Amino acid sequence: MLAGRDGLSLDGGELFNGDGGRLDSQNSLSVSLGGVLHNQGGALVSEGRLTARAARLDNRGGTFSSAGALALTSQAALDNQGGRLLSDAGVTLKGASSTTAVPA
Repeated sequence: MLAGRDGLSLDGGELFNGDGGRLDSQNSLSVSLGGVLHNQGGALVSEGRLTARAARLDNRGGTFSSAGALALTSQAALDNQGGRLLSDAGVTLKGASSTTAVPA
């Protein structure tokens, strides 16, 4: 777990946050990557605004959760099969394509 009380901001190339990994902020959470954000089975949780930008967002079985606005931007695909996108203040998705499987 990586946590921030007054906010959390990560900038980099690629991030692996799978298998129960967690990024947690009591304020805003911002992730900006030039590569892939791997969040399979992981969670990004913010009590404020949550913003994630990456070349590709892989959220299979993962969670993006925000008490504020949730904004996800992917230059390529957003894969959200089995994943959850949760916000108390609205969700904005920008990207080339998205995949979300809805259980029957």
